[in-house]
Amino acid sequence: MLFACGDDPDPDAAKDAAIDANAKALCERIFSCCSEAELADLSFVDVRSPPTQEGCVALHQKNGRDYKPPTDEAVAKGRVALHLERSDACVAEVRALSCSAFHARLVRLHLGDAYGLCNPAIVEPLVADGAECASYLDCKSGSCEGGACRPFPAAGEPCAPDGCAAGMRCNPDTAVCDELVAKGGDCTSDEACASGACRAGKCATPGRCGGG
Repeated sequence: MLFACGDDPDPDAAKDAAIDANAKALCERIFSCCSEAELADLSFVDVRSPPTQEGCVALHQKNGRDYKPPTDEAVAKGRVALHLERSDACVAEVRALSCSAFHARLVRLHLGDAYGLCNPAIVEPLVADGAECASYLDCKSGSCEGGACRPFPAAGEPCAPDGCAAGMRCNPDTAVCDELVAKGGDCTSDEACASGACRAGKCATPGRCGGG
């Protein structure tokens, strides 16, 4: 009699489990930290209005699965390393974040990535500056421009597709990197502020979904 080997874990099932866990943790924090007005103003919460936590989870589960093939391709080509064993610890860390820490983490990430807030912990970039890349996921610097990994541009430099160096944003009007505005400084949009919140023309805290 032949027996199927059930001891080897299914790598695809493990990826899906990590995607699902990260989607749930992300949406738990979003609905715990964001007011109803903030939820309604965030495009990445739900495809329906008013947004629901269940809809948020479904959206990010789909996003994760949609982004899984290019991530797997990058792994197969040696551009990134995948560390699924880090998922559980990272999910626990996300669930324990204060709202202000959650907000600070949220604004730094691409939420289309396969593993959401934990993508930086799970997907390790292996490509150094100057070497060939297919996307920002490949690059240790976090920026893939013109098919090669590059450092993020600094203040006053033209914006790369993946953004600017830490503490800056790509100004949509000038297409150069500007420093984020501190609390109390003049602003015209949430994106201009380090806190993520522009209120009555001034940068305010705690920012969108940053809690009290």
